[in-house]
Amino acid sequence: MSTFPAVPFNSSALFTSFSDFAPPNAFEATLTVGSPQMWLIVATLFYFTVIGTHTRWTAWNYRGGEVGLVMAAHMISGLYEIFNWHIRSLYGTPMPKSVDILACLVQSGTNLILVTPLRRGRPRLTRPTYQAAALLRIALSFVAWQTNDPVLHEASVKIINSFVYARSLVWLFNCVELFETRHSDIYALGIFLSAVLATTDGPIKHLSKVYVLTLCLVVLVNQWTTEVLEGSKSKTSGPFERTLAKTLLSYGFANLETVQRYRQTQGLKDRPVQEGDFYASS
Repeated sequence: MSTFPAVPFNSSALFTSFSDFAPPNAFEATLTVGSPQMWLIVATLFYFTVIGTHTRWTAWNYRGGEVGLVMAAHMISGLYEIFNWHIRSLYGTPMPKSVDILACLVQSGTNLILVTPLRRGRPRLTRPTYQAAALLRIALSFVAWQTNDPVLHEASVKIINSFVYARSLVWLFNCVELFETRHSDIYALGIFLSAVLATTDGPIKHLSKVYVLTLCLVVLVNQWTTEVLEGSKSKTSGPFERTLAKTLLSYGFANLETVQRYRQTQGLKDRPVQEGDFYASS
C-alpha cells in the first residue's frame, strides 16, 4: 500500500496561461499611443525602411568599401543599442548595464573613425556634427553606467535616431526641392537637423542645447588643432601644445585639410568624392 497521501487532481493546473510566466507589462499592456509597444513598432518600421531602401546599397561602398568591418561594427552596435533598449522597455525601465557602455563605445568609436576623412556636405560643419554626437553619447552612457541612471541611458541611446532622421530629411529636401542649393548643402543641413532632433527624443529637456554647445566646442577644437600645427600658431606654440594638437589630430579632431595631409603622411589614400556620395550613409 502506498505511503504517500492522496492529493486531489486538478486538471485546470495543466493549462496555466503563458502570461503567468511572462512579465505582465509585455503581454497585458494595450497598444496605445506612446506605449513601449508602439515605439518598438515605429522604430522597426523606420529603421528597416531606411536600411532596406537606402543604406544596404550605400553602406558597403562607403570609402570604396575599405572600411567594411568598421562600418559593420558601427551599424550592428547601433542597431543593438536601439532595439535592446526598446525591447527591454516592454518589461520596465531599462537600466544601464556593462554591455550598454561597451556597445556605445563601439558605436561612437567607429563613428569617429568613419568621419575622420569625411568630405561629404560641408566638412567644417558635417564632421563636427558627427564628432559632437559621438562625444556626447560616450559622456552620457559613462555617467549613466556609473550612477545607474536610466534617464541618461535613454538620452544616449536615442541620439542614435539621428541616423533615420538624417536620411529621411535629405530624401525629403530633395523630393520636394525645398532648397535650391547644392547637394552638399542639403546633406550638411540634414545631418545637423537630425542630430538636434535626436537629442530632443530623450527625457532630458535641454539636451539639444548641450549638444549645440558641444558642437561649437568641437568646431573650435578642430580649428585650434589646425592653427597649432599648420596655421598662425605653428611658430609660437610650445611643446605641450604641439603634442596635444598631434594627439587630437590622430583622433580626427582637426580641420579636414589638416587631416588629409596627416593621412597622406601615414600612407593612406582617400577615394575621390562622387556626387552620389552626398546621399549615402556615413
